[in-house]
Amino acid sequence: APGQIDYSIRDPKKIPNDLLAGHTYTILQVKDVYSHKLIKLRNVWGYFTWDGAWGKKSAFWTPDIKEILKPSLEQDDGTFWMSYEDFTKHFSGLNVCKVKSCNEMRLKGKFVRTD
Repeated sequence: APGQIDYSIRDPKKIPNDLLAGHTYTILQVKDVYSHKLIKLRNVWGYFTWDGAWGKKSAFWTPDIKEILKPSLEQDDGTFWMSYEDFTKHFSGLNVCKVKSCNEMRLKGKFVRTD
């Protein structure tokens, strides 16, 4: 989840880059396209998506990359793409769930930059 929950914020749109602090996002895809490490996420509420680099209005979207990833740039469906670098910068934790099971597993660890 991104950062800590700030209960004083009443309007989630006021959080930088439109990420909701303490909110859960689902990772849908992870791709390496032309040396860009990208992660496709979904806000389970279906709105308030990332507006940073690789967001829906980002200048990074070239026709070639649009053809490969087929992002939903015109729809507010809660899905968005983000670079791996921004993901590790803005998210403080990651839980991995196996959908076909009722078991929960949590792994201790941390994101490590490989630059």
